Amino acid sequence: MTSHRGAPPKPHRLKLAPGRPSARPAGTVAPSPSPDLPQPAEWLPEGAVPQFHELVAKLQDMGYASDSHAEALNLLAFQLHRVAEAARTLENMKPGSMEWVRVSNSLNVAAKIAQSLLVELGLTPASATRVAVPDRREGNRFTVFGRE
Repeated sequence: MTSHRGAPPKPHRLKLAPGRPSARPAGTVAPSPSPDLPQPAEWLPEGAVPQFHELVAKLQDMGYASDSHAEALNLLAFQLHRVAEAARTLENMKPGSMEWVRVSNSLNVAAKIAQSLLVELGLTPASATRVAVPDRREGNRFTVFGRE
């Protein structure tokens, strides 16, 4: 006698588009971002400020740099600075020592936090398609098809 463990596997064709689990419609109106560029926070270490400006430039090139992202960008620049500092510190340490393990763990935590923030801001190749960039064109965008 064979006993089944749990529900039978779902066919692949049903896994492709399961839809939203909630009956309520998804929100369609998002808050509009501020048009101003973000500025580095006062608490950001001086070594992280160039990284901050580099991130702002990347977001500007992508078309959605906004002061609304200032907090996330400051945290990301700070974490990337921590990763760089920890990597420089590890170069001068004996591998396996207690201090090396502590700094290595610090580097790993900072790298994971930085990776999460990079994904959140759409700065990784896999997450870039999930970021909605506001349409900055004026007028009817369907005029390219010859109709008004």
